[in-house]
Amino acid sequence: MNPISLYVHIPFCVKKCLYCDFLSFPIGGRTVYNMEKYIDALINELRLWEYAFQESMAGEPLRFKSVFIGGGTPTCLPAELLFKLGAEIKKFISADTEFNIEANPGTITDEHIEVFKKILINRVSLGLQSANDNELKCLGRIHSFNEFLNSFNKLRQSGFENINIDLMSDIPKQTVKSYENTLKEVLNLSPEHISAYSLIIEPGTPFEKLWDSGKLDIADEETDRKMYKLTKEMLKEYGYYRYEISNYCKPRRECIHNISYWTGGNYLGIGLGAASYVEGIRFCTTRDYNRYINENEQSLFLRQICDVNSTKVCAANSTYWKKIAERREEYTELTLQNRMEEFMFLGLRLCKGVSQKEFYNRFGKTLLEIYGSTIENFLQNNLLIEDANSDRIYLSDRGIDISNYILSDFIL
Repeated sequence: MNPISLYVHIPFCVKKCLYCDFLSFPIGGRTVYNMEKYIDALINELRLWEYAFQESMAGEPLRFKSVFIGGGTPTCLPAELLFKLGAEIKKFISADTEFNIEANPGTITDEHIEVFKKILINRVSLGLQSANDNELKCLGRIHSFNEFLNSFNKLRQSGFENINIDLMSDIPKQTVKSYENTLKEVLNLSPEHISAYSLIIEPGTPFEKLWDSGKLDIADEETDRKMYKLTKEMLKEYGYYRYEISNYCKPRRECIHNISYWTGGNYLGIGLGAASYVEGIRFCTTRDYNRYINENEQSLFLRQICDVNSTKVCAANSTYWKKIAERREEYTELTLQNRMEEFMFLGLRLCKGVSQKEFYNRFGKTLLEIYGSTIENFLQNNLLIEDANSDRIYLSDRGIDISNYILSDFIL
C-alpha cells in the first residue's frame, strides 16, 4: 500500500466566494487566525503519520506518490510559511513526484514562485473561472482577468510546464458568447490541463439564498447544454483530450493525484476537516479549528498511534487503519457493497471507464454478476460501450451527457 497520496488542507482565503461551500475562512474577517500555529499543527500531524508508518511497516519509510495542497487558498500563506510546510513534505517525495498546489490569481507573489521551486512543486492549478471581469464579480472572486494573466505569465516565465486552469459555466448573467470568449482566451494560453465545471448551487452558500429568493440569474437548461457542447468541441479542436467528465488535458498531462481518487487509491488527508481513505477505511480530521491547533490534541493522537502500534498490526492491513480511524472523526468502514459502488460510479467518470478484470480481482465477483441487467440496459441504449479487446466498459458520448442519471443506477 505504500506509497500513497497526500492531501493537505489550507483553510484560509482572502475572501470567501459566493458559491463556495468548502471548509475555509476569510482571513480579513472578525476572527483572527494564527497561520503559523496552523502550519505547525500540519507539520506535527504529518510527523505523527510518519511515525505510524515506520512503526507498523517494519521501518519502511513513508513515501507519497502524489501531493496536493488545496483549500481555501494555499497562496494566502506567507511565502516563508509555505516553505516551512513544503520543506517537511519534501522529505517524503522524489523530484519526479507530482506535487500540486492550488492558487488564486492575484495572490501569487514572486516569493511564492521561488518557494514552489525550492520545495519541488511542479503542477499549479489556477482558479480563473471566467475571463469576464463582470462575471468574476458576480462570483465574488477577488481577481480580474488581467491579474490572472499576470499570475499565469509569471509561472510560465519561471519555467512551470504543468499548469491547470479551472473554468466555470452557468455563472450568473453569463452568455454563450461570453463563455466562448473565456474558452478562446484560455486556449490561446495553451495550458497543459483544463478543468471545466458548471456552477452548482451548494447548501448554506450566499448563492443558495439568492437562488431561493429568485435573485440569481443563471443559465437555463438549453443554454447550459450549449456551453457544455462548446467546451467539448473547442477543447478537442485545440488538441485537448477528455479523460474525465469535467477534465481535459494535453497528452500525458492527466492529474495523477485526482486519478488516484477516481480509481480507489489510498490517500491521507491532513489539516482541518481533511478526509483520508486507506484500505477501505474512510475517516476525517476534526473540523474544529481551535481543537486542531491545540497541542494537547496532537499529543492525544500520538498516544493513540502508540496504542495501536503496540498491537503489532501492520499498516498494510485494514485492521490497522480501522483501529486508527476509530480514534479520528466520521469513521466509516466501507462494506464490500460500498466499495463496488464507488468502483463503478467513480471509475465511470473516467473516459476509459472500468476494467472487468480489475473488478473481479478486487471483489472476487464478475462485473456482470453484480450489475449485469443494469449494464445490459445501458449497452442496448448506447449509453455504455463494451470494448471486448481492452476488457473495459465506459460511457458513450451520449452517456457522458447524462452521466448523473446513469451513475446513480450503480448504487446497489
